[in-house]
Amino acid sequence: MSACPNCQKTLTLFDYEGIELLHCPDCKSFWFQGEQFRQVKKTGFAKLSELLPDHNAEFDSQSPPEDQEFHCPACQTHILTPYAYAYSSDIQLYRCTQCHGIWAQSSALSRIDALLEGYQESLEEAKAKVMPLMLKVKNQIHQEDRQREEQRKKKGVFNRFFRGKKLKNKKVHNLFEENSQEDDTSQE
Repeated sequence: MSACPNCQKTLTLFDYEGIELLHCPDCKSFWFQGEQFRQVKKTGFAKLSELLPDHNAEFDSQSPPEDQEFHCPACQTHILTPYAYAYSSDIQLYRCTQCHGIWAQSSALSRIDALLEGYQESLEEAKAKVMPLMLKVKNQIHQEDRQREEQRKKKGVFNRFFRGKKLKNKKVHNLFEENSQEDDTSQE
């Protein structure tokens, strides 16, 4: 079995909603392989922490020293690369550049849940503010479209009415021209 990157204790299998994770019972950290991180994120990390037997919050809240190197529990030869979750957060996770597994402490996972919840609340607030504006713009566009259509119809009626008059005037004008030409030829 693999060793915990933090305390070198043996990682144990931990079943979470049908996903078999590797878990360190001593330092309460988790090793996620492949798509496991995304799968667990969908259901929430907070539930994961709640299921842990004998959760030691004091040990879990301690961040590992920044200069400490962690070896990948899967590859065992590669060093895990620290990175900030969601780029701008101060939530530290560790990734293997070889197998792409992720190692995280339970506290980091709880903080990710809180961060995602905050994002969701911010999104809901933004929707509440933006939706009325979007509906107003949509209604305004719809009203402008109706006005353009009405103007187009009016122009069509106007043009049909006066086009007919114009044709009659042309006929009358042509009639006068013909008579005028006949008069010119008869005077010669």
